[in-house]
Amino acid sequence: MAWMERWRACAALFALLAGSAFAGADDGTSGNSIAAWLLDDNGCKVSNPYPKAGEAITWTGACVDGWAQGEGTLQWFGKGQPGTRYTGAMKRGRFDGPGVVRTASGETYEGTFVDGSREGEGVYTWSTGDRYEGHFLKDTLNGHGVLHKADGIDIEGEFTGGSLVHGVMHLPNGDTYEGDFAGGFREGKGVYTQRSGERYEGQFAKSLLNGHGVIYKVDGTVFESDFRDGIPYGRATIKAPNGETREIGGTLASPDADCAKVPQPLLPDFGTFLDVAYKATFVVQAGKVTRVDVSTLKSAGDPETDRRLIQAIEAAVYSYECTRDRTVEQEFQFKLD
Repeated sequence: MAWMERWRACAALFALLAGSAFAGADDGTSGNSIAAWLLDDNGCKVSNPYPKAGEAITWTGACVDGWAQGEGTLQWFGKGQPGTRYTGAMKRGRFDGPGVVRTASGETYEGTFVDGSREGEGVYTWSTGDRYEGHFLKDTLNGHGVLHKADGIDIEGEFTGGSLVHGVMHLPNGDTYEGDFAGGFREGKGVYTQRSGERYEGQFAKSLLNGHGVIYKVDGTVFESDFRDGIPYGRATIKAPNGETREIGGTLASPDADCAKVPQPLLPDFGTFLDVAYKATFVVQAGKVTRVDVSTLKSAGDPETDRRLIQAIEAAVYSYECTRDRTVEQEFQFKLD
């Protein structure tokens, strides 16, 4: 079952860091000013979309009709301390054209601006070392881009409104994933390939195998099943390298004819002798299982193996449905030669 544990690894991807305020000093003051513009000592106005109390600026470029204009360097100060610094093109007091922003917290952006917003091609580097190279729209990651994570994860794909929606992810351990994303997780249809060459093609939810999928093993074995939170359930088809096909798993009949069947957990390719038994006691309320307690009748002799088997039983039991409230006891036996 170790191979299944590998598929359950690396469940959460990461939270994409899509937003960061460029304007305004990183000085820890609260934004209680309502001014949309700041003036330097020469009376030259600069846009200030994130106003904070006690701010000041200096501008080295031209001032046309009272607005910062053309090339120059804009420096923010908060409580007298230097904060965000911008070097680049300005148009009527707003970032417009190529430029570079460096915040006091260590974040940088180098790229193009349109009317004060990051727009077009650019490179954003977080203080953590994460770096995004690609397209921006209205200050968010939008379009094609590449995200390099400091922990070694690289992702190339399509972003919408700051979120990754489809792409190819390369993990530090050599594994790759190509498919859909949502909310920072592998979500939807995708292909996960381990460094060994073993791969899964199918549905994902919250970065786990969820839904129908097929695992192609390096030795040529093909395993097809439905999955729930990384664990196969229901019936499965195994096609051996020699072409022989067999079905495993299935369902155990419920004690009551008016209730659905309890799926029998699948334990494919456990790879060792196994003779164990467990009893699940679970409570059904409003047609759904609300609590599951699993006790060991015959242990595997290894706490980790028992934990994995109990986890598989719990996942199967939670799919149980019944039309009336009740408490059910069900024994599960696994025997592999």
